[in-house]
Amino acid sequence: MGNDTPDAPFGLTFNADEGNLTNTVSWISPVLGTHGGYLGTLTYDLYRIFNTDTTQVCQDYVYEGEGNQISYVDKLDKLPMGLYKYQLVIKNGKYASAPTVSAVQVLGAAFDIPYNETFSNATLFGKYTVINVNNDVRKFTRSSLNGGYLYYNNSTTEIPDEWLITPPINLKAGKTYILTIVAGNATSN
Repeated sequence: MGNDTPDAPFGLTFNADEGNLTNTVSWISPVLGTHGGYLGTLTYDLYRIFNTDTTQVCQDYVYEGEGNQISYVDKLDKLPMGLYKYQLVIKNGKYASAPTVSAVQVLGAAFDIPYNETFSNATLFGKYTVINVNNDVRKFTRSSLNGGYLYYNNSTTEIPDEWLITPPINLKAGKTYILTIVAGNATSN
């Protein structure tokens, strides 16, 4: 009769060990196919997605352990700050599962340059420090409208004293850097 198409993996997660530059990716592999049939020997294609760049971490990985709870250790050369997630496809020679994607995590100690922030992602905004020195109700806030931006509702009666601190950025001594900020003003009627 032959092999059935593998179901998508379940519970794709990863745990980061930033000190050792490793991410342990875990998932539960199906035991039956999409039609309840036999799967045969399964192999796994795993992809790391960093921001918008995709890298194949392993191809045709064969799990040598017992059971269907599987893990793979992804060893990284470096860990720049950004959004990380994994995508997994299960294959059995003839058929492949639908891809499954893990949740996104922000990892890394510092951003590499060149660095551009549009504030389109709420998770990355969480790495910025917002300081409201005068403890008023006004502060920098992120909006997801128009691709994302930050705004500050100014007051005509209070003096603003708000700060937005970037996460660490890798800079090198002896180099000159250009910082560009795009800002605007909006009024409401």
